[in-house]
Amino acid sequence: MSQNRCEKTKLPSGITGDTAISLADSRNITILELIAEYNAGVENFCFSLDGCSNIVIAKIEKLVEVGISSKVIKITLDNFESVVCSPNCLFIAKDNMIFETVSLHNGQSLMPLIFDYAKNVPKGKEDYKRHKNLNEYLVVFNPTSGLFNFVHSLADNYNLRNLIYSRKKGNFRHHCDFNKYNNNPTNIDRKTHSEHFRLHSEIASENMRKLHLNPEFQERHSKRASKNISGYLKSEEFYKMTRGAGQRGKKYLIEYNKSEKGRKKSSEIGKHGKMKCQECDQVYFGRKEMDQHYKDEHPEIWEKRMANFQKGSIKYVRSEEGRKAQSEKAKSGKMICHVCGEIICGASELKKHYAEIHNDPVPCPFCGRLCKGKGGLSTHVRFCPKNPDHEVREIGNFPCPFCDEVFGSQRGLSGHITRGHKIVNHKIIDIEIIECEPIAIYNLCIKNSDNFGLSAGIFVHT
Repeated sequence: MSQNRCEKTKLPSGITGDTAISLADSRNITILELIAEYNAGVENFCFSLDGCSNIVIAKIEKLVEVGISSKVIKITLDNFESVVCSPNCLFIAKDNMIFETVSLHNGQSLMPLIFDYAKNVPKGKEDYKRHKNLNEYLVVFNPTSGLFNFVHSLADNYNLRNLIYSRKKGNFRHHCDFNKYNNNPTNIDRKTHSEHFRLHSEIASENMRKLHLNPEFQERHSKRASKNISGYLKSEEFYKMTRGAGQRGKKYLIEYNKSEKGRKKSSEIGKHGKMKCQECDQVYFGRKEMDQHYKDEHPEIWEKRMANFQKGSIKYVRSEEGRKAQSEKAKSGKMICHVCGEIICGASELKKHYAEIHNDPVPCPFCGRLCKGKGGLSTHVRFCPKNPDHEVREIGNFPCPFCDEVFGSQRGLSGHITRGHKIVNHKIIDIEIIECEPIAIYNLCIKNSDNFGLSAGIFVHT
């Protein structure tokens, strides 16, 4: 950037202080916020284009107030972002030509600055090797190649160009603060495979240790473990595994109890196994004698106790009586089918009910269109044009500037452009001249470059 453009001139060329800049650390902050950080000694990096229009990361050396203007121009792009700048601010067009703001026109394509996540990039549009561990990393569109590249690779290239380190240091690009979205060159370092693996292993172990010391995690983990083991104990797999365990161990237990060692152990247990009847205060040795006492002397209490014990067994839970009891407990979660009014217990049963009863195609009585179930029919009939009492749905007219699609809402059009036209030139859809009170105009001095990217998705020439 030439020195005379950094000084105040009568005709300032630049943008207003509330314009946001895309930074390498994934922040979008305004010029005024950047100035405050610059004065505090914070080092920031932005996105720029080199001489061949390849996307690169560049250092912001200085932010300058270049003058005051009482007339500004608001440019609105097809991504519905807007930029307010001076009349002679310079922008880079898609064909690499540089235009002043007053020379721009509606429909003109400007050089795009597009970010995305690696997982969202279509196959064939990437300039990197795909890896599942890198799906959440940021990528940026390179106008020259028409491909996306990792942002942290651009930061690594900056360090290599400026001899911060060499390729011999290692093949793995590492984020020093472990924040994969902070792609400042000062936060990127190279490591060997062993160094990188050991570093992340140590951090992961320390984080896991702190997590297990967290009382909230311990309580949550305990509840989840209890729920899992409870479900497993009632499962068919556990039932099959344990139903033959008694028979398998029976012969070994009989042999042990008949042996001298077994008899001695049973005698020791019996001496300390005094049990007192809660009904008549008689004392017995061992559970067997106590159970026999209850059968003979307190049969009603014994039968009640056995019934309660039986209700906790797997056999009871699978029986018809047990299933009925479980069904009664589930009444608190009853749900009503909005189509036929039937009461269903549980969300899974309601889903099954819809699939089995209300999923057949149903024709519209007015136009004959087949709808998916009675629920789909009720929605269609409300807006069916052949229905005399149909509701009128308010639909706008928002045509896509890149294709023939027309959408009923601004939100629908915006989502279509974002998903369907990612690799496009940002076109101008509106230019508005605004007379205002004198307002400060700013510009950036970029190291080894003459342009910088805005969060609106275009580039300003300094």
